[in-house]
Amino acid sequence: MKSKEAWKFRKRGLACLFLTVSLIVSLGFWIGQTGSTSEEITRENSLAGWGRRIVPVNFTRGSLGLNYSTAAIWNLTWSNFTFCWGPESQRIVDGVLWINVSLCFRTCKLINESDSSVLEVTHDLVVVVETNAKDYYEDDYMGFVFDTNRNGRIDVGDWAYIAFANNDTEKVSLCSDGFLAVAIGYYYAGSSYHRVTFDAAKGYNFVLYLDPLDGVQQCLKREGDNFLHICFASAHETGVFVDFPFSIPADALKDGW
Repeated sequence: MKSKEAWKFRKRGLACLFLTVSLIVSLGFWIGQTGSTSEEITRENSLAGWGRRIVPVNFTRGSLGLNYSTAAIWNLTWSNFTFCWGPESQRIVDGVLWINVSLCFRTCKLINESDSSVLEVTHDLVVVVETNAKDYYEDDYMGFVFDTNRNGRIDVGDWAYIAFANNDTEKVSLCSDGFLAVAIGYYYAGSSYHRVTFDAAKGYNFVLYLDPLDGVQQCLKREGDNFLHICFASAHETGVFVDFPFSIPADALKDGW
């Protein structure tokens, strides 16, 4: 992938040019995709109490009043990416800005504890993004765009989602400069949502939960490359973005993903 200078991001509410473009890395480098299970990665802590949760409960089904004690068995498969930008290509931090992107492919089996039968199987995707930007502004945001039209590239027709530092969530449009523009007065009403935590010593942690009903999951290819666009924009009036391929890990596919 070629490199290109990062453009100034457009503030929320501004219009953007609706041009079909294939976006590329903005003066960053991609360290690559690595996979691991939840036992091997500390980012699992980012998911604690978050996303779709099925907890053990007792409930009654049917007219016969049969009682089931249920339990949830989770399997988490991770894919991890790291991107960096030097001081010549960004003004967000002094030195090197890094962004870690972790894709968590989750499978949950709800079982009947009395006979171990499987009552329900669900799959979802959680995206955890960490960056060492250590100045907080409520209008800082992390943007996420998936190749939802499955044409092998990121363009303005793809599903786009914005996660502001103040935890506001809004429906957005991808601009030709690689950043996102918010339609004035339009707030995202889907079931996907995000959570942001900020530590002045470490930076931002964005967690985006993608519910299967939102449709992004159905757009992912089970074989071959998928594409994801990540952009981070700060109140410094500068930002960075990266467009990269990822594949669904074999362990997740074996688990029915």
